[in-house]
Amino acid sequence: MAAIGVWFSVILIILVVLIMLKIVSKKQAAAVKLAIALFLFLMITAGYMAATYNVNLTTFDGLKQAGTVYVTWITSIFRNVGSITAFAFHQNWGIDSAINTTQQPDSEES
Repeated sequence: MAAIGVWFSVILIILVVLIMLKIVSKKQAAAVKLAIALFLFLMITAGYMAATYNVNLTTFDGLKQAGTVYVTWITSIFRNVGSITAFAFHQNWGIDSAINTTQQPDSEES
């Protein structure tokens, strides 16, 4: 009878380890997919920025200029997405609205 208990414990430990490996492997797969997506985003946006702004990537000053342009460009993208999201949030999305009225955002004069 003790042998059955030992084998049951061994099988239980093996199952727990296999389940843990599956969980860890799924978490790692998600992390790998996220890393690949971030890498692709970085490469595509950096390539687009370098081609559009024609920066010199062979000198330190050119790399510094490219970094400044890239950070400014990414910041403006996130600002634009934020303003679009805020604009959509302030719209009248109610079901009972008879007319589709678009609320214009407050214009900021520079």
